[in-house]
Amino acid sequence: MKRNLLLLFVATALLWSCSSDSEDEPNVEATSLVGTWELIDVKINESTASDPLKFAKGIADVLIEDDCDLWTFTFNADESLVSENKFNYIEVDLNNTGDGLSVPCPTNQDVDATTYSLDGDQLTFADGILSSETITIDLEGNTLTIAGDDLDPNNLSGSELVFSRIN
Repeated sequence: MKRNLLLLFVATALLWSCSSDSEDEPNVEATSLVGTWELIDVKINESTASDPLKFAKGIADVLIEDDCDLWTFTFNADESLVSENKFNYIEVDLNNTGDGLSVPCPTNQDVDATTYSLDGDQLTFADGILSSETITIDLEGNTLTIAGDDLDPNNLSGSELVFSRIN
């Protein structure tokens, strides 16, 4: 009986001491985010959106249709993140004939580099002052949707920004 108990103890100890090395395995959820994501749509509720938000969506639609990379995120496998945002540099002018608006693709952009982690639909990243911020994302295949409030509450509140993986 003592021999069986000793054998059971040794077997249990061996099972507990075996490691799954899960710390060395990449986070499966985070690997689904790896790549470069480009803004392809700004979704709003036309019946409840403010006029400035409707105007911003209209401008974004024109620039996206003209292949202007308004906003990209590059999520790397090492959990580093680079954001390139031209949205804040959009300028609207009268066109050369004075009968409409001219909206060129901005040449200036804000580039921010940080780190990120993903747990389910919770994306956590370091903000500009190195404190962490967590936002909820919707990641389905090659489509990433983020609430405008989470990215630019002053200008995009009430919208959803839709990104597509480009690589």
